[in-house]
Amino acid sequence: MNIVDGVLSADSDVAKQIARQFGISSEQVGSAVSALLPALAGGLKERLIGSRGAALSNLFSDGTLSKFDDAPESLTTPAALTQGNVILNQVFARGDLIDIASGVAQDVGIRSGVVTNLLPIATVVLGSLVAEGTASGYGSLTNVLDTLVNGGLNHLAGSVKGSASNAPK
Repeated sequence: MNIVDGVLSADSDVAKQIARQFGISSEQVGSAVSALLPALAGGLKERLIGSRGAALSNLFSDGTLSKFDDAPESLTTPAALTQGNVILNQVFARGDLIDIASGVAQDVGIRSGVVTNLLPIATVVLGSLVAEGTASGYGSLTNVLDTLVNGGLNHLAGSVKGSASNAPK
């Protein structure tokens, strides 16, 4: 199971683990992460155009985030949360994160504090998805982010899984 399936599927052990940790249902985990990904992708895309674009791009191309795709259950480990927070702090101002969390919380029906705690996890999911998308030949980092910003999570995830399953072993 890849990281996207692990977090978005309510039946997965990963979604259930995250749900238990934050006191919400596994369905709410999937809904919150699905709602966070386009917002996070949009912020990242804006930053890539700016002066710190090269440093951010390296975070996605160096393989650091791909390791979580191989072990989705590690999303709540200190290493994953630290990596997610490093990216969040480079991309967003604190006020932006509060606005994102509040909007998603209202849309999904969970407390904004829970969504705030899910932000680093969603960021690692985004990073892993973007790293896999670019490695699978889906396009450049900005192309992958464009797809996510425009709500193409299912299309992109399906393309990444399809490319991975067709890759030479």
